[in-house]
Amino acid sequence: MGFMDNLQNFVRIITGDDEEEEYYEDTRPVVSAPRDIYATASTASTAPDYAAYYENLPAQQPAPEPEPVPDPVVDTIALLRPESLESVRDAADHLVQNHAIILSLKHTDAALARRWMDYLSGTTYTLGGKMNRIAAYTYLFTPEKVELVAGFDGGKTEPEKTGKPEK
Repeated sequence: MGFMDNLQNFVRIITGDDEEEEYYEDTRPVVSAPRDIYATASTASTAPDYAAYYENLPAQQPAPEPEPVPDPVVDTIALLRPESLESVRDAADHLVQNHAIILSLKHTDAALARRWMDYLSGTTYTLGGKMNRIAAYTYLFTPEKVELVAGFDGGKTEPEKTGKPEK
């Protein structure tokens, strides 16, 4: 006798049912047919129908031609001498406003000068500008589309001959 038989006997005693029912075990193997999980799925779309919204739309007009933006012109050159790290942000604002900066580091602490150079060179790079050394301890930071023309010779196109042989 197994647990189930004991349980059935206990239930019969409590309910007063004295008839013993015979249970036959089905010895056939249980074979389950493969179920098609998509057989009951609806093929109708559940998305709302937006066709009514598109019926009365006016025809699209082409976008107006944008006005050309003039090339930026540098009209201000700021000459800066670093005194504290807090003022480097003001120097970067000059570059953002399309101003050129001449930075003189002649009498500046080396650590402060390095930090200013790092900050301004990063700002210049981000804005697409350029950094040029124009003298000892002096640098020029220019915004995008500003070029430094060096070696202006007043119209001469050929190098001057000094009589020394060229190497």
